[in-house]
Amino acid sequence: MIQLESLLNLILPVRCALCSAYLETEIGLCTNCQAKLGAPKLEGNIIHLGAYHGHLERAVRALKFGKNRNVAVPLGRRLAQGIRDAIWQVDAIVPIPLFVLRQQTRGYNQARELAKSLATALDVPKLEALRRVKSTKRQARLGKTERSSNVREAFEVLAHVRNLELVLVDDVYTSGATATECALALIEAGAKRVRIAVISRVLESDSKSKSR
Repeated sequence: MIQLESLLNLILPVRCALCSAYLETEIGLCTNCQAKLGAPKLEGNIIHLGAYHGHLERAVRALKFGKNRNVAVPLGRRLAQGIRDAIWQVDAIVPIPLFVLRQQTRGYNQARELAKSLATALDVPKLEALRRVKSTKRQARLGKTERSSNVREAFEVLAHVRNLELVLVDDVYTSGATATECALALIEAGAKRVRIAVISRVLESDSKSKSR
Protein backbone atom coordinates (compact mmCIF):
# COMPACT_ATOMS: atom_id res chain seq x y z
CA MET A 1 0.00 0.00 0.00
CA ILE A 2 1.33 3.43 -0.93
CA GLN A 3 1.86 5.57 2.16
CA LEU A 4 -0.05 8.84 2.44
CA GLU A 5 3.11 10.94 2.04
CA SER A 6 4.02 9.07 -1.16
CA LEU A 7 0.52 9.57 -2.54
CA LEU A 8 0.68 13.28 -1.78
CA ASN A 9 3.98 13.48 -3.70
CA LEU A 10 2.07 12.45 -6.82
CA ILE A 11 -0.61 15.11 -6.28
CA LEU A 12 1.53 17.95 -4.89
CA PRO A 13 5.15 17.37 -6.01
CA VAL A 14 7.71 17.69 -3.23
CA ARG A 15 11.45 18.18 -3.60
CA CYS A 16 14.30 16.39 -1.87
CA ALA A 17 15.55 18.39 1.11
CA LEU A 18 19.17 18.04 -0.02
CA CYS A 19 19.33 18.14 -3.83
CA SER A 20 15.88 19.56 -4.70
CA ALA A 21 15.06 16.67 -7.05
CA TYR A 22 11.36 15.91 -7.26
CA LEU A 23 10.33 13.01 -5.06
CA GLU A 24 8.19 10.19 -6.41
CA THR A 25 7.44 7.54 -3.78
CA GLU A 26 10.30 8.60 -1.48
CA ILE A 27 9.75 10.62 1.69
CA GLY A 28 12.00 13.51 2.71
CA LEU A 29 15.06 12.54 0.67
CA CYS A 30 15.44 11.17 -2.83
CA THR A 31 16.88 7.70 -3.42
CA ASN A 32 20.29 9.10 -4.45
CA CYS A 33 20.63 11.25 -1.33
CA GLN A 34 19.50 8.42 0.92
CA ALA A 35 22.24 6.25 -0.58
CA LYS A 36 24.84 8.85 0.43
CA LEU A 37 23.87 8.87 4.11
CA GLY A 38 26.05 5.91 4.99
CA ALA A 39 25.44 2.66 6.84
CA PRO A 40 24.65 2.61 10.57
CA LYS A 41 27.70 2.42 12.82
CA LEU A 42 27.78 0.82 16.26
CA GLU A 43 30.12 2.26 18.90
CA GLY A 44 29.48 0.67 22.27
CA ASN A 45 25.98 1.74 23.27
CA ILE A 46 25.66 4.31 20.49
CA ILE A 47 24.36 3.84 16.95
CA HIS A 48 24.86 6.65 14.44
CA LEU A 49 25.11 7.15 10.69
CA GLY A 50 28.50 8.83 10.58
CA ALA A 51 30.43 12.02 11.26
CA TYR A 52 28.71 15.39 11.27
CA HIS A 53 29.68 16.77 7.88
CA GLY A 54 28.68 16.51 4.24
CA HIS A 55 25.30 14.93 3.52
CA LEU A 56 24.65 14.06 7.16
CA GLU A 57 25.23 17.61 8.34
CA ARG A 58 22.93 18.93 5.62
CA ALA A 59 20.28 16.34 6.52
CA VAL A 60 20.42 17.33 10.20
CA ARG A 61 20.15 21.01 9.37
CA ALA A 62 17.22 20.37 7.01
CA LEU A 63 15.40 18.53 9.81
CA LYS A 64 16.40 20.86 12.63
CA PHE A 65 16.32 24.31 11.06
CA GLY A 66 14.72 23.83 7.63
CA LYS A 67 11.38 22.69 9.07
CA ASN A 68 11.53 19.62 6.85
CA ARG A 69 10.14 17.04 9.26
CA ASN A 70 9.86 14.34 6.60
CA VAL A 71 13.66 14.04 6.58
CA ALA A 72 13.23 12.15 9.86
CA VAL A 73 11.54 9.27 8.04
CA PRO A 74 14.49 7.91 6.01
CA LEU A 75 16.92 8.75 8.84
CA GLY A 76 14.80 6.87 11.37
CA ARG A 77 14.52 3.88 9.07
CA ARG A 78 18.29 3.79 8.59
CA LEU A 79 18.88 3.90 12.36
CA ALA A 80 16.28 1.16 12.83
CA GLN A 81 18.26 -1.08 10.52
CA GLY A 82 21.34 -0.50 12.66
CA ILE A 83 19.44 -1.40 15.82
CA ARG A 84 18.14 -4.59 14.23
CA ASP A 85 21.65 -5.50 13.07
CA ALA A 86 22.98 -4.89 16.59
CA ILE A 87 20.22 -7.14 17.99
CA TRP A 88 19.29 -4.59 20.66
CA GLN A 89 16.33 -5.41 22.86
CA VAL A 90 14.11 -2.32 22.69
CA ASP A 91 10.99 -1.72 24.77
CA ALA A 92 10.50 1.94 23.85
CA ILE A 93 12.07 4.91 22.04
CA VAL A 94 12.62 8.07 24.11
CA PRO A 95 13.26 11.45 22.44
CA ILE A 96 15.50 13.95 24.20
CA PRO A 97 13.19 16.91 24.92
CA LEU A 98 13.65 20.58 24.17
CA PHE A 99 12.86 23.23 26.74
CA VAL A 100 9.28 24.35 26.22
CA LEU A 101 10.16 27.88 25.04
CA ARG A 102 12.69 26.63 22.49
CA GLN A 103 10.19 24.12 21.14
CA GLN A 104 7.55 26.83 20.84
CA THR A 105 10.01 29.00 18.90
CA ARG A 106 11.06 26.17 16.56
CA GLY A 107 7.55 24.74 16.30
CA TYR A 108 8.58 21.14 16.93
CA ASN A 109 11.28 18.94 18.44
CA GLN A 110 13.49 17.31 15.79
CA ALA A 111 14.40 14.48 18.20
CA ARG A 112 10.70 13.69 18.63
CA GLU A 113 10.20 13.51 14.86
CA LEU A 114 13.18 11.16 14.58
CA ALA A 115 11.96 9.06 17.51
CA LYS A 116 8.53 8.77 15.90
CA SER A 117 10.06 7.41 12.69
CA LEU A 118 12.37 5.04 14.56
CA ALA A 119 9.57 3.71 16.76
CA THR A 120 7.37 3.09 13.72
CA ALA A 121 10.16 1.27 11.89
CA LEU A 122 10.85 -0.96 14.91
CA ASP A 123 7.16 -1.36 15.83
CA VAL A 124 7.73 -0.28 19.43
CA PRO A 125 6.21 2.63 21.42
CA LYS A 126 7.57 6.16 21.39
CA LEU A 127 7.66 7.10 25.06
CA GLU A 128 7.63 10.75 26.16
CA ALA A 129 9.51 9.83 29.31
CA LEU A 130 11.53 13.01 29.88
CA ARG A 131 10.92 16.70 30.43
CA ARG A 132 13.55 19.42 30.32
CA VAL A 133 12.92 21.39 33.48
CA LYS A 134 15.34 24.24 32.94
CA SER A 135 16.42 26.31 30.00
CA THR A 136 20.00 25.59 28.98
CA LYS A 137 22.47 27.24 26.67
CA ARG A 138 22.98 25.57 23.31
CA GLN A 139 25.56 22.84 23.78
CA ALA A 140 27.21 23.49 20.41
CA ARG A 141 28.29 26.92 21.67
CA LEU A 142 30.01 25.60 24.79
CA GLY A 143 33.33 23.96 25.51
CA LYS A 144 33.54 20.36 26.62
CA THR A 145 33.87 21.13 30.33
CA GLU A 146 30.93 23.57 30.24
CA ARG A 147 28.50 21.13 28.64
CA SER A 148 28.14 18.81 31.62
CA SER A 149 27.35 21.63 34.06
CA ASN A 150 25.00 23.22 31.52
CA VAL A 151 22.65 20.19 31.47
CA ARG A 152 23.13 18.95 35.04
CA GLU A 153 19.74 18.19 36.62
CA ALA A 154 18.02 19.62 33.53
CA PHE A 155 15.73 16.61 33.03
CA GLU A 156 13.06 14.80 35.01
CA VAL A 157 11.32 11.51 34.29
CA LEU A 158 7.59 11.66 33.63
CA ALA A 159 6.72 8.08 32.70
CA HIS A 160 7.00 4.60 34.16
CA VAL A 161 10.31 3.21 32.91
CA ARG A 162 11.12 0.52 35.47
CA ASN A 163 12.77 -2.56 33.94
CA LEU A 164 12.49 -1.13 30.40
CA GLU A 165 15.25 -1.26 27.79
CA LEU A 166 15.21 2.18 26.20
CA VAL A 167 16.79 3.91 23.23
CA LEU A 168 17.40 7.64 23.65
CA VAL A 169 17.14 9.59 20.39
CA ASP A 170 18.67 12.91 19.35
CA ASP A 171 19.98 14.48 16.16
CA VAL A 172 23.68 14.99 16.99
CA TYR A 173 26.01 13.53 19.62
CA THR A 174 28.95 15.77 20.52
CA SER A 175 30.38 15.38 24.02
CA GLY A 176 27.56 13.13 25.18
CA ALA A 177 26.72 15.38 28.14
CA THR A 178 23.02 15.73 27.30
CA ALA A 179 22.51 12.05 26.52
CA THR A 180 24.40 11.04 29.67
CA GLU A 181 22.29 13.29 31.87
CA CYS A 182 19.09 11.89 30.33
CA ALA A 183 20.31 8.31 30.67
CA LEU A 184 21.22 8.83 34.34
CA ALA A 185 17.76 10.21 35.06
CA LEU A 186 16.12 7.20 33.39
CA ILE A 187 18.39 4.69 35.16
CA GLU A 188 17.68 6.34 38.51
CA ALA A 189 13.96 5.97 37.72
CA GLY A 190 14.45 2.24 37.26
CA ALA A 191 15.18 1.74 33.55
CA LYS A 192 16.99 -1.55 32.93
CA ARG A 193 19.24 -0.21 30.18
CA VAL A 194 19.57 2.97 28.12
CA ARG A 195 21.23 3.06 24.73
CA ILE A 196 21.54 5.95 22.26
CA ALA A 197 20.66 6.45 18.59
CA VAL A 198 21.64 9.67 16.79
CA ILE A 199 21.93 10.79 13.21
CA SER A 200 25.57 11.77 13.50
CA ARG A 201 28.52 12.24 15.82
CA VAL A 202 30.71 15.31 16.01
CA LEU A 203 34.27 14.04 16.15
CA GLU A 204 36.72 15.95 18.35
CA SER A 205 38.75 17.00 15.31
CA ASP A 206 35.59 18.31 13.59
CA SER A 207 34.55 20.16 16.72
CA LYS A 208 37.92 21.91 17.01
CA SER A 209 38.00 22.91 13.35
CA LYS A 210 34.49 24.36 13.45
CA SER A 211 35.18 26.32 16.62
CA ARG A 212 38.11 28.16 15.10
